[in-house]
Amino acid sequence: MRRRRVLRVGLWVLALGLALALTGEILVRALGLATVRGEPITCWDAVYGKRVRSDLDGVRTTPRYRMRLSTNAAGRRGPLPRDGVPIVVVLGDDVSFGMGVDDGQEYPRLLEATLRTRGHDLDVVSHAMPSDANGRALLRVRHALPARPPRAVVLQISGDDFRDNAREALFALDGARGVTPRAIPSRSLPRAVQDLLAPLPWLHESQLLAWLREGVAARDSGADAPAPRIAGGGVHPVDVDALTLALIDASLAECAQRGWPVLVVLANVDEAAHQDALRDLAAARGARLLVLPPRTLAPEHHLAGTELLTVAGHRDAATRIADALESPPSLLR
Repeated sequence: MRRRRVLRVGLWVLALGLALALTGEILVRALGLATVRGEPITCWDAVYGKRVRSDLDGVRTTPRYRMRLSTNAAGRRGPLPRDGVPIVVVLGDDVSFGMGVDDGQEYPRLLEATLRTRGHDLDVVSHAMPSDANGRALLRVRHALPARPPRAVVLQISGDDFRDNAREALFALDGARGVTPRAIPSRSLPRAVQDLLAPLPWLHESQLLAWLREGVAARDSGADAPAPRIAGGGVHPVDVDALTLALIDASLAECAQRGWPVLVVLANVDEAAHQDALRDLAAARGARLLVLPPRTLAPEHHLAGTELLTVAGHRDAATRIADALESPPSLLR
C-alpha cells in the first residue's frame, strides 16, 4: 500500500513537472525569449576550464546569423590534421572560431586553402573557441601545442580580451610582472546539467532550455554555461591591462623558447594605447604583428552590431594573414 502511494505521488510529480515544462516552452516560444538556439558548443574541461565539444554537427541560430557548425573528434572546427604534414596553429576567440559563418568559411580553413595554392603543403589547426581569452591560449601553448610542434602560431587577440581575462581569472599577476595559474575548480552545477543534456539531440530544439542557458551564460558573459569560477577571481581589483599584457607576453615567450614563429593578429582592438602596447610587446619578443581592418574602415567585413566577421571579412583575414606569414623573412620556412 505504501509503495503504491509513493508511486502515485511520483507520477503526479512527474506529470506536474512535464506540465510546467510544456507551459514554459509555450510561453518562451510565444514571447520570443530565446534568441540563441542550437546545441551547446562548449563543455567543462579539467585542464582548460572549458573546451569545444567533440563531434558536433548542427545549426546555431541567433537574431543576427544562422550557421552550420561541426567539430572533429578533437573538438576543433575543420578536419583532423594529416599525419606527418607540417601545421600552422591558430589561437583565438569567436573571430578565429568563425562564429556567424558556416563550416569552411572561417578564416583558418580559408588560410589553409590559400597557403596550399601558394605551394605550402601544410594543415591549419584551429584551437580557437568562442568567448575565449588569453589565459586559455597560454594554457594551450603549454599543454596542447608541444604534442605536435607547429611551423608557426597565429595568435589572434580581441579588444574584449582585456575584460575577459579579469572575468575568467585563470591566472593571477605575480610580483615579477609574470602570471601564476590558478587551480581549475570542479564542474559547476550549470555545466554538469548542460553536459548531461547535451547528448540528447531532441532537447536542442527546446527554446525553454535555450532561454535558461542564455540566462546563465549572460550572468558570466560567457558562451553556453559559464566557465568555472576560479577561487579568488573577481574578489580583488586587478589591473586588466597589466594582466592581459602579461598573459600575452608569457605565450610569446613560451613560443620563442620553443622556436615557434608567432604572428599576432589584432581584431577589434580599438584602443590606440592597447595597440601600441601590443605592438611593443610583439617587437620585444620577435613576433610579427598584423592589425585587421576595424569596423569603421571595413563595415562590410563585420556582422552588423557585432565584432564577428562576415564571409568577406574571413576571406580578407585569410589573405592578409597568408601575406604576413610569407613576408620576408617567411615564418613558414
